[in-house]
Amino acid sequence: MTTTEQRSAQAGSKCEVWPPMGSHAKNMSETERTVSIAGGAALALLGLSRMPKSSLILIAGGLYAIYRGMNGHCQMYEQLGIDHSEP
Repeated sequence: MTTTEQRSAQAGSKCEVWPPMGSHAKNMSETERTVSIAGGAALALLGLSRMPKSSLILIAGGLYAIYRGMNGHCQMYEQLGIDHSEP
């Protein structure tokens, strides 16, 4: 085992409190997904209609909300252990 692998193994054992990142299992309800997509689209369109400096944040937030709604997975929900998906 190389030094890098040993460090990774040691770091992984210390962070077992948090769920592993990147599971991408759906943890949002259909309603949350729909609202996220609609709200993200509105936010992105609002950003496109404004001046360039402030619009980048709005566009980025809107695109992330659309991405979150399309995937049905929220990283924050994952880290907090929240699951609103239907059984």
